[in-house]
Amino acid sequence: MLLSVPTAPPIAGGEARVPQIDAVLDRLRDCNPTPEPGLKASFAPLAAGTWRVAFAPHIAKLSSAAGARFDPILYLLRDDGSITSHVRYTWLGFTDGWLSTVGKYGSRDASTSYVEWEDAWWEPSAEQPGEDPDAGTLAALVSGLGKVGFVSAFANFPVEYLDADLCVFIFPLSQTRIAAVRVGGRLDVWQQQ
Repeated sequence: MLLSVPTAPPIAGGEARVPQIDAVLDRLRDCNPTPEPGLKASFAPLAAGTWRVAFAPHIAKLSSAAGARFDPILYLLRDDGSITSHVRYTWLGFTDGWLSTVGKYGSRDASTSYVEWEDAWWEPSAEQPGEDPDAGTLAALVSGLGKVGFVSAFANFPVEYLDADLCVFIFPLSQTRIAAVRVGGRLDVWQQQ
């Protein structure tokens, strides 16, 4: 079973498991229960809620190279098409906090969804993420950098698998898969910190 044992996800290390998880995701893609998962009519009944990234090998590589850990990575999707992302970071083991973005999500075509970020904020040393971009540290600077860093060409995500508890999509910049599980769903085996 893909996520039956509560071990650290590959976003926190464990790169040796990537080929095994990719093989399972290949099989899941072939039996996707959601036809045309990129269409709003297909994902709308399933999308709303909080999702946690469970598999993201490109983030594991970035984490290792930067001496950082990015976990949890949370996406809060709402029925109105708005999305908030919260990423907890720990750098060099002694500094931490949250990086957050807010925007909207929707459909590009039958197999591709998109996310368009509108604002970003940073909350160093915060135990929990906040919801107000203006309350973040260096708010204007971080917001400006977030807007400059957003590249719409990399905001289209082919969806390979979608059900009520699991979403698998392609991150276009690295062409790697990301798997996210619904927080509180059947596959949510990780405890929130």
